[in-house]
Amino acid sequence: MATRLDRLVALLDSGATPVVRSTAARQIGGIQKQHPEELFRLLARVHEHIGSKSWDTRVATAQAFEAIAKEVSEWDPPGPAADEDIKPLAEDGDGELLSFAQFDVDSVIRRGRLLLGSAGREYEDDGLQGLDAQARIAVQRAQIKKRLGLGADFMADELLDDADLDAVVAAAPAAAGARKRKSVAEPDDDDDDSSSAAGGIDMSKLSARERNQLKRKARLESKKNKKKGKVELGPRGAAAPEGPVVSQTGVAVTEQPGQDAIVVEAKRADGREALFAISDGTWPFEGLVDALCVDLFDAAWEVRHGAGMALREILKHHGYGAGRVAGRPAAENQQRNQRFLEDVCVRLLCVFTLDRFGDFVSDHVVAPVRETCAQALGVASQFLTQPLLAATQSALLQLVERGAAGA
Repeated sequence: MATRLDRLVALLDSGATPVVRSTAARQIGGIQKQHPEELFRLLARVHEHIGSKSWDTRVATAQAFEAIAKEVSEWDPPGPAADEDIKPLAEDGDGELLSFAQFDVDSVIRRGRLLLGSAGREYEDDGLQGLDAQARIAVQRAQIKKRLGLGADFMADELLDDADLDAVVAAAPAAAGARKRKSVAEPDDDDDDSSSAAGGIDMSKLSARERNQLKRKARLESKKNKKKGKVELGPRGAAAPEGPVVSQTGVAVTEQPGQDAIVVEAKRADGREALFAISDGTWPFEGLVDALCVDLFDAAWEVRHGAGMALREILKHHGYGAGRVAGRPAAENQQRNQRFLEDVCVRLLCVFTLDRFGDFVSDHVVAPVRETCAQALGVASQFLTQPLLAATQSALLQLVERGAAGA
């Protein structure tokens, strides 16, 4: 049976109006307020719709992330105890973080893969080019078997072959003649039903208008009776539940004591599995932001757009706590925070460099992915120190000069 959270998550995608979707997003934030321990489960459920094909769904998903982020306290972990020995912390993934020193526009353009509207799988060769009619049909039959999941022992010709088609064509004129003879010699079924429904009234004594009224009345009563006796069944013969049918999405939040980490697994709306892990004592949104930074370079522009919006909303409210670790000195946490934000900013700049998707609105073109990433970059810049702000400005000037030279 669908829970309240299932229905709210479904409304992000199926809400009739943007107001309904926005209301559902706010109520998801209310669940976080009432149940703070369910943060990771909520993040995983909302993450399902991050790459939806619907613009309104992606906007509602970003609003849900914002509503959740508002209800989470700012991450400002305590430092080490006075009598505690401070041991150097393993870098973990710090070596994989990008920096402005590594960013070069020409190198990114030369070596990077351009980000277009999609991966182009819908334009792949289906193997039918250059084949004659017979070979084309044979290939198409094999493709149909594969799409239907039929085994190799199944032969489509056993169900339908050319002889069956010839028989159908030959039988069609005979069937048409039989129907014509029946319509002349026998009364219509509707007339029989109407006569019985009229309570034995002699139809021959009624005018054409009165006969048609009785027929319509009989049909309506017949439909009502059918609806009363009809029971809709769901999977495995179970009665269909009341209200909208909500797909049950598997979300697993498991603790790994040996590694002091929490692993969150969820299945997204496009069928791919999203996986992120949160280490003990780290920023609660760190695993999700890492996953979103990967989604920024997805082949589908909808995924990049949704990831940019989600990053914008999370960093807006929790950019200060990004990268900080509990039990470490304040100076070290400040450095970790700047390194984390620098990595995010460089990735956003790489999206500016590689993204080529443009959408038409009326008579002009918009770039939704780059516009959203620009907003996310502006939000992240609020928490940068002066040297990193200068490096960001220098990188943006490189992009401007590169664009002017290309124009």
